[in-house]
Amino acid sequence: MWLLESKFTFRGLVYAFRYFLISFILGIGLGSSLAFKLGFLLVLFFGGLFCLSEGFKKSHYPYWLLGLCIIGIALGTILGNHAFLVLKNQRNFLQEFQDTEIILTGKVLKTEKTQKGIYVILKTETINNKRLPSDKANICLYLNQNRQIEPFSLLRLKGSLLISEKLSLSCRAYLTGGKILEEIAPLHKSIWGVLLIIRNKIHLQLARNIREPFLSLAKGYILGDDKATNVEVADLLQKNSMTHIVAVSGFNIAIIFLMANRLFSFFHLSPHKTFYFTLILGTFFILLAEYPSSASRAGIMLSLALGAEHLQRMGNSINIILLAAALMLIFNPLILIYDLGFQLSFLASLGLIFGQILSPKKELINSRAQQLKATFQDIFKDTIYVLFFVSPLLAYYQGIISLKPLLANLPLLPLMPAVTFLIILLLFSSFWFPSVAVVLGFLVEKIIASQISILKIVSQLNFLNFKVGYLFFYWIILYYLLLAFVLRFKIREARVII
Repeated sequence: MWLLESKFTFRGLVYAFRYFLISFILGIGLGSSLAFKLGFLLVLFFGGLFCLSEGFKKSHYPYWLLGLCIIGIALGTILGNHAFLVLKNQRNFLQEFQDTEIILTGKVLKTEKTQKGIYVILKTETINNKRLPSDKANICLYLNQNRQIEPFSLLRLKGSLLISEKLSLSCRAYLTGGKILEEIAPLHKSIWGVLLIIRNKIHLQLARNIREPFLSLAKGYILGDDKATNVEVADLLQKNSMTHIVAVSGFNIAIIFLMANRLFSFFHLSPHKTFYFTLILGTFFILLAEYPSSASRAGIMLSLALGAEHLQRMGNSINIILLAAALMLIFNPLILIYDLGFQLSFLASLGLIFGQILSPKKELINSRAQQLKATFQDIFKDTIYVLFFVSPLLAYYQGIISLKPLLANLPLLPLMPAVTFLIILLLFSSFWFPSVAVVLGFLVEKIIASQISILKIVSQLNFLNFKVGYLFFYWIILYYLLLAFVLRFKIREARVII
């Protein structure tokens, strides 16, 4: 259960750290959605310092903990408030040019070939020779020109600016009818430019050995490319509420970390070297996938868990996920409120964690049939817990609750490690053994074809979709408060300390 120590013990300090992280995240949520006066936040901060110092002087743990939580809320609100004001200034600046023809200059952050043309994300510098309030405003566009755009080159374009009502952190606005007036190549290669070049080479190698529509899923598993997804496959994923599998999710990153860890252990590297090489390789894949929220969260959590294991410590899952969230929010506080991927990723992780706490996985069974049965039972159970956590949020944004993932996950998830391993092996072998890569590409196509067939069958089961009306946000808050109460009761009933 959630213990609250009454004295300064090691366990009490661990729980104090947890409550501080929760308060910090709560503060960021408040600051990212509401504007607060700086004077009020400073008063709150110094009030927390006073409670902290008084509690420490009098050895009064609850008073000390209260001060720590107040400081966490104050720091989080200050950070979130700053990000909110920057976002508001950017929004106001861009709205001056809404639906007007502009001249835009910006650096190329990402290019991806799609059926609509070349999808480009620009780090905008100026619009009509006016500099933006901040350099974090990305503007996206589709180019019809059949030309190679070098990563991190400076583009000068002409087009019409369109700002959508729904805020997107990856694209503040869209440029329609964009035409390149000038392109200036970068003077030198940066690490991000090198990563983009590697991504393009991976695209070429996959395209040479895997055909569509299988290529779309293969790219999604490794690089998280979802703009170029085949139309038929994208429709199937949408119908089955399985669009997350074409994004580099925590499951994909966990597979890569586990594969890397076993690979280095196979070559009899020391635990020390295995840990650092696994960390480096996992981080490389996350950067290569352009560090989406789900992959970043998984990478941080796995790094912390492996670090605890390396130091021969027991890592606490709740503390690890809170620390991962706090670290990500320090770099970008806005993702807590405006990034659905971040929200769903952490809610799904919490569902898996509480599922493991309340229904621990059974010890390994010798019989192959029993192992297979236990695997499917675990997948089904984990999917139910995840649905309990993410369904209300999906219903709020999409107006639908789908039980199709309960059926789709059972056959799809066991195949994911195999297909991910084969795709990575294909990429390495394509440089030295092209004939081997062709065989591996054939195997990947067969596995993905079976996944698509499963999706087609599940997509016909429309009775598993339930449409819901408009949901007020406070209903979602009430649901999660009720869920927390039920979980607390279940954990106390099971006499588990988390």
